[in-house]
Amino acid sequence: MGQIAQAGLYFGGKVAYGYRLVKKGRMNKKGYEIHDIEVNPCEAETVKQIFSKYVYEGYGLQRLSRFLIDSGIRKANGERITLSAVRGILRNTLYIGVITCGEVCSDVIPELRIVEDDLFQQAQKLREERATAVEATKTRTLPLNTKGQSLLAGNVFCACCGGRLTLSVGKQSYTRKKDGVLVEKKQIRYVCTGKLRKIRDCNGQSTYSMKKLDGIVSQLLSNLFQNVQGASESELIEKSYLGELESYKAKLKGAKAELVKQSASLKTLQGEVVGAIQGTSRFDPELLNDLIRQTKEQVDATTAEITRLESDLENKQQYFTAIQANYEKLISWSELFQDASIETRKMITAYLIDNVKVGRGYELNLQFSVSFEQFFSAA
Repeated sequence: MGQIAQAGLYFGGKVAYGYRLVKKGRMNKKGYEIHDIEVNPCEAETVKQIFSKYVYEGYGLQRLSRFLIDSGIRKANGERITLSAVRGILRNTLYIGVITCGEVCSDVIPELRIVEDDLFQQAQKLREERATAVEATKTRTLPLNTKGQSLLAGNVFCACCGGRLTLSVGKQSYTRKKDGVLVEKKQIRYVCTGKLRKIRDCNGQSTYSMKKLDGIVSQLLSNLFQNVQGASESELIEKSYLGELESYKAKLKGAKAELVKQSASLKTLQGEVVGAIQGTSRFDPELLNDLIRQTKEQVDATTAEITRLESDLENKQQYFTAIQANYEKLISWSELFQDASIETRKMITAYLIDNVKVGRGYELNLQFSVSFEQFFSAA
């Protein structure tokens, strides 16, 4: 079955949603005509919608399943598209035209592709960031869901203590003087729980108005989008390309300098071996062995990094193509952002900004994604 899959052919089993069985004259060893698969145009549109809502509107698995059920979209056999089925769709490489069987993968088969590589990879990144296990070990920046009205939920941090700000909903009541009516207003705030609960030493504000903070960031992004739209496409891409090129060169220079230091350290440690055996070295033999092993691992890792960076520099067209794709994506977002739904605006913000740090007086420090930072600095 692995050989059949590697050849890019259907090897049997349940047909993935978005495809259908057809006979194209392929015969098995016994002379019987066997099935192949092809894209089911109607179901393929639903697959595209699933990926789009997951990546660009922040829909979770449960919300996607409910959306499909409410829309009356079902499988060919009439069954509902359940949460687990949605999870399977988002993970299936068949949608980018790659047939897999265990660890074996085919080359890309263009006629089986339903979604583009970039959209599929963004979905995988989002799945990873939303995974509970990853959440415990990494700093998540993409929102876990987009149901609320906050633009920055899950992606805003206290500039003082570094803690993630959480949302808090409260009420403010007052009696209107002109008619004596009791008025209640809902207040949504970003809260530094580390300061409020005295978990961390923090000199920043305890709370920040959601409306005010979101408004500042939203206006900032709108201004940046206007600058990008007003700049020449060729000039912007060229500046970003040159900036990216310089970034690679700087990384390569730094890696080479680090390798020189590591190699010198390794040589020094290896020179201590004889002394350790004779008992004249300042290092214990066991400790020296550990230090030599660790330094060798560092040298190997840095050497591999240098090889990768040199390869990337040689293949300049690779990241020039990526820059063009990111530019097109950025222009598309700039046209959508102002009038888009809160779900879409929230996801665009999360893709553009790795994190927002806010301090007293709403002083902001925004760290943009490296994929888009060059465009904003070049505009």
